[in-house]
Amino acid sequence: MTPVEAVTYLFVFVMLSDNQGSYEEKESWRLSISKLFPDNLESRTEIFFNEANLVINKYKKDKREIFLDNICRTINSLLNKEKIEKLGPMLNHLIESDGIIMSSEINATVIIEKKLNIIIRSNKNS
Repeated sequence: MTPVEAVTYLFVFVMLSDNQGSYEEKESWRLSISKLFPDNLESRTEIFFNEANLVINKYKKDKREIFLDNICRTINSLLNKEKIEKLGPMLNHLIESDGIIMSSEINATVIIEKKLNIIIRSNKNS
């Protein structure tokens, strides 16, 4: 798995944690990918996005947390600390982008914060 794929899987996981993805969330993901990986081809990134949606939707709810743990481990092994730290504000923007913060999204972020050692939620979101 490439770094772009791993980050895409992480973002899609959060997007699907409330069982719906919005246009605003996808645009937030797209912006984050372009900031983290400016040399990446958008068409290639879109393929990763579609694959992540298919793969994550195949997992039953009780197995998704294990999958999230694997994604986080992959990110820790592929990205440097500086890029990992940038994920916090980016994921926060993703969660806030559709105007609704669901408890399932918060549950996912708690796991991600612990596994990646980052802060996603600002104090206003706590």
